[in-house]
Amino acid sequence: MGMRLGPYHEMNPRIVRSLLKLGGLRSNDHVWDIGCGDGRVLLTAARMDPSVKCTGVEIDRRVAEVARMNVAQCTTDISSRIQVLHGDARKAGFDLSSASLITLYLSERGNAQLLPKLNHHLLTRPDARVVSFIFPMKTWKPAKMELEQESKIPMFLFDATSIPEEIREKYKRSKEAETSNTKANQ
Repeated sequence: MGMRLGPYHEMNPRIVRSLLKLGGLRSNDHVWDIGCGDGRVLLTAARMDPSVKCTGVEIDRRVAEVARMNVAQCTTDISSRIQVLHGDARKAGFDLSSASLITLYLSERGNAQLLPKLNHHLLTRPDARVVSFIFPMKTWKPAKMELEQESKIPMFLFDATSIPEEIREKYKRSKEAETSNTKANQ
């Protein structure tokens, strides 16, 4: 896999819909698909709700171009709400702060490499959700796990309560200290 977070496999459209349903896709969500491949999660989410915005991140330049071409073939009302970025989601340049639903179909290793960024995101945005197809997050407890109806392959839903208690407590203490320091400096 080299620098990749997971191997590229096209996801069955039925599985894409199941994953978005598990994630509780809702109006005005901003879906981020990390390892977006050909863009099918982005396209499906945008078609499911006309208020949803979507951002995909793909490390392989050629695959990102395929996703952009697939988006460009859609009607303007869909394509105007989808952005495909080429790059490595582990890098600092990717700001997930707008993401309310993050979708993953990576690998165990890929999920593990994203944990620090995802921990931070869910702790700073507790209304956000993360869904992962096949691979769980090693240290997180799923808020929900379902087997895809036909394939019986697992899908996992995570939220802020999925993060281990010690990480949540450490974050809470750091925020309290930050608040105390701000008050002391005023």
